[in-house]
Amino acid sequence: MEDPARHAIPFDKVITALLDNEHPFPPVHLHRFSDIAAADLVNLEKSWSQVNPDRRAALLEDLEDLAEADTLVSFDDLSKFALSDPDPRVREVALRLLWESQEVGLVTKMLQMVENDPAEKVRGAAATALGQFVYLGELEEIPEAVLHRIEKKLLEIATASSEPKLVRRRALEALGFSSRPELKPLILTAYNNNDPEWLV
Repeated sequence: MEDPARHAIPFDKVITALLDNEHPFPPVHLHRFSDIAAADLVNLEKSWSQVNPDRRAALLEDLEDLAEADTLVSFDDLSKFALSDPDPRVREVALRLLWESQEVGLVTKMLQMVENDPAEKVRGAAATALGQFVYLGELEEIPEAVLHRIEKKLLEIATASSEPKLVRRRALEALGFSSRPELKPLILTAYNNNDPEWLV
């Protein structure tokens, strides 16, 4: 049963606290972002640009810590919104919060980010997030055409010498569940590579 105390604090007070740069954001408010109500998310979106960028990034990091400690919370709705944040730190953590998402509607956005995001770490996080959908594709839980789109893009990145090593490595790791035959030599090459960036 859902704890009614979780929603005892009006969400406008949560937003006010988020905008208050003079005081730390109260951890007691963090649960209010789990399964956030649509109306509350709309109000948060209206105020989001006024929140200090460091505070936005810190909030997402705190939510990530909470999600690791409490498997019953879900910050997917906030994270989907945060994928478009101008701060790469926020986008990266938002992607990490979505690493276990099975919402196939996210694939197009993640493919755009893994290819075009200006921040290397964000692209790497997007590649990792797509790995979940590769796994679901092998279980035949998403359309085959979607799986092939993901595999095609990740393979392009993993084999492109012009791509940053971090992004290439993350793309190859994300393909770990794929049954594509061309992956085996790629994985062996990476494994035998003496470059520590490929062995992390």
